Amino acid sequence: MLPRELDCVRDTAGLAAVTWHPDRIGHPIRPLTGGGYRAGMDRRPAAPWAPAIVALLTVAWLGGALLLIGGLFAVGIEGWAHQTSNSDGAAAALTRKGNLVMLALATEVVAGPMAIAVVAVSGLLRRTAVVYLIIALGLGILVAPFAVAVLRDVVPSPPPSPAPTRCQEYSGGDNRCPGG
Repeated sequence: MLPRELDCVRDTAGLAAVTWHPDRIGHPIRPLTGGGYRAGMDRRPAAPWAPAIVALLTVAWLGGALLLIGGLFAVGIEGWAHQTSNSDGAAAALTRKGNLVMLALATEVVAGPMAIAVVAVSGLLRRTAVVYLIIALGLGILVAPFAVAVLRDVVPSPPPSPAPTRCQEYSGGDNRCPGG
């Protein structure tokens, strides 16, 4: 009888049993990580719903990004139309609207892959989750400077503190306050 590879399988009581596998001759035996799995399998299979949900979320993420890019383009065209006309009142409102759309785009571009990664991890799609986390990290690094600049425009800085109201006596002068 030729030497054959052994495969360890755990029964329901957790005891290891040894079986012969003639099709695995010459391959090293890898340790088991859990009960009921063949040698060399180190992870559970993905949930059956996970690939479909990840694909659906990817399409929704990309579609949302395209819609927000279209909205940003529409705000730009509207601003161009107001700039070529003689109306000055809408410039500030259009700037704020454009900043809000750009902030929403920056948030959606980074939060989408992060949410997809969470769903992928919960569906046991580990490599897919890593890919989406890398995408989120890369896009976050690209988008962060723009988001910070837009956030400064959207959230105005607090007004400067008022000047002191008491009289200041100058050298060589009297102690009367100007204007009263």
